[in-house]
Amino acid sequence: MGVRVSPSAVRTAVQGVYGDRVKIAVNAPPEGGRANRRLVEALADWLGLPSGDVRIESGHGSRDKVVAFRGIEEVELQNRLARLIRGELPPRGREMDDRKALRERLLEERERLNREIADLDADLSKSLEDSSEESPYDQHMAETAGVTLDREVDLTLEENARAAMTQIDRALAKLENGSYGHCDKCGRAIGDARLEIAPFATLCVDCKRLEERNR
Repeated sequence: MGVRVSPSAVRTAVQGVYGDRVKIAVNAPPEGGRANRRLVEALADWLGLPSGDVRIESGHGSRDKVVAFRGIEEVELQNRLARLIRGELPPRGREMDDRKALRERLLEERERLNREIADLDADLSKSLEDSSEESPYDQHMAETAGVTLDREVDLTLEENARAAMTQIDRALAKLENGSYGHCDKCGRAIGDARLEIAPFATLCVDCKRLEERNR
């Protein structure tokens, strides 16, 4: 079977057909063969086969691979593959691994934002202390304007970081209640492509655009 692999995805999932290949996103990086191992494990899980009966024949270092199966009749294999592409064979064991990895990714991003906010708070506090110790007559107008602009930039960055943290907290809650990946407004699937870029997204592209237009 020909497979087109998208490594380092938010979750492992069949994304459809790419030419004459099945396109599969895997929640693992390509380094060290991790994406290949995840692909084999996922296919074995979805198709109900031992992982030893699924192997990559060619394309180990490429996104385009050929995967071979054994221990299953060809007719049954084709039937299961067709059902897999149609979305009738959802992941079982791999789903829990994907949820765990996604949760860790969200928590790591939350911690990074938390550190960023702390650094911005420290910069703002220092800037205010410095300005209070200096007489406004001792500063050139251009310098004063520059300091004011720097503060406004820091405040904007902090506001954006706090908003992103709120989104991450919401995404973590959705991950726990099983609604992750579905739009908060219309309920439709957000889409793997958007979640790969913004794993904490809680709105689909259409609802996000509508929200931004109404601001």
